[in-house]
Amino acid sequence: MKKSVAILGGGISGLSSAYYLLRKSLSKGLNLDRVYLLEESSRFGGWLHSKPIENVPNQTRVNQSNYFELGPRTISLNSYAGINVLALVNSLGLSAQTKSIPKQSLSFKRRYIIIDDKLRFRLLSMRSVFPSILKKEQTYGSVVRGMFAKEDIWKDLKTDSLVVESIRDKWAVFSFEKGIETLPKKLLSTLQEEFGSKIIVKPCTKVIGLRFNENGKNVVSAENDIDLEVDHIFSSIKANSLARLLPSRYGLLKQTLESIETVSMAVVCLQFDETLIPIDKGFGFLIPSSEKSDILGVTFDSCIFPKPSTQVTVMLGGCWFKQLFGSTSNVDHKHLLQISLKALDRYLQIRKQPSHSHIAIHEDCIPQYHVGHHKKLQIIENEIRDLNLSLLGSSYYGFSVPDTILSAKTKSEQWIQSELDEHSN
Repeated sequence: MKKSVAILGGGISGLSSAYYLLRKSLSKGLNLDRVYLLEESSRFGGWLHSKPIENVPNQTRVNQSNYFELGPRTISLNSYAGINVLALVNSLGLSAQTKSIPKQSLSFKRRYIIIDDKLRFRLLSMRSVFPSILKKEQTYGSVVRGMFAKEDIWKDLKTDSLVVESIRDKWAVFSFEKGIETLPKKLLSTLQEEFGSKIIVKPCTKVIGLRFNENGKNVVSAENDIDLEVDHIFSSIKANSLARLLPSRYGLLKQTLESIETVSMAVVCLQFDETLIPIDKGFGFLIPSSEKSDILGVTFDSCIFPKPSTQVTVMLGGCWFKQLFGSTSNVDHKHLLQISLKALDRYLQIRKQPSHSHIAIHEDCIPQYHVGHHKKLQIIENEIRDLNLSLLGSSYYGFSVPDTILSAKTKSEQWIQSELDEHSN
């Protein structure tokens, strides 16, 4: 019997889910005939966004990065989830486009906090903060080898050529030569090229409601009189956005989803023609709330992946966004730029004007996992147990890029297996 699914949201979670669903269903013999990938905006990729820098003169282009990272800029390899991303990258044929930072690199090891307006090394005890990671490294000589030692579920990753390379060369984090958006762009193009009519990609599609029918068929309603009848729905949109789509009879589910709060952030990306921060300076710095600053921190992008020019990203907002800057729809970009330049002067003694800049406002981009988050998940999972609905994205099981990709893989495989089990019975 032919099956169909709808995926709400075209960020990295939704794209990964579509990829895993189509590949795994093919290898497992499930007749997944149609996957609808619905994205409200005109762009796929979500928070993974590498913005090209415009109007860079040819004579200086070689000394500058040609893009700003508006969201995450690297993918960490200190977990199973991170290693899983490497395997995904390799399966997409992107291994030659990766760039990495080894664990011994100063750009990885040097991270600062601001105390009394001064940069201070951020010293953390591995023994106290990550005892299990330290034990794996001491016992097996590598965190990753330690992961594999007792985890049979990861046996397929052991022989992946890119994973092997990352272990050999002691990668700490990685990205791509043309920016982190390389990954979602490649996922989208692969879906369209490899799976043809099985994948229906619908940008600029605003979902306005969901219905779960007793016959097992579900209806996704979108603007412009679109109604899609599918066997299963994968939601990778924010929890509170999903709550608004559910019928009123799911009161407890809606209430619990709405209780998962999010905060907004602004990023101010700046590029200077000359070298103003030594390449060995480090990764960047964070500012504790006790320091009374208008910014959250700064990443030294031109130090993370060294280049002759200077590129930094100033982060602002978070829990204090509304208090400091008001509504995300009315933020004064010039004000954010002024705050950022003053911060560079205050903390790094950089008084130059940037040659290029870009400001992005990320509304409700960071979910807040307050105390009791796991209890909320228990309620949510119990409420959707009899619905043909799976939850993906950063609202639930981790908000890092690797976490969301692994969750997409896990939920996709679980649904495929449940369909196969039902068919066999």
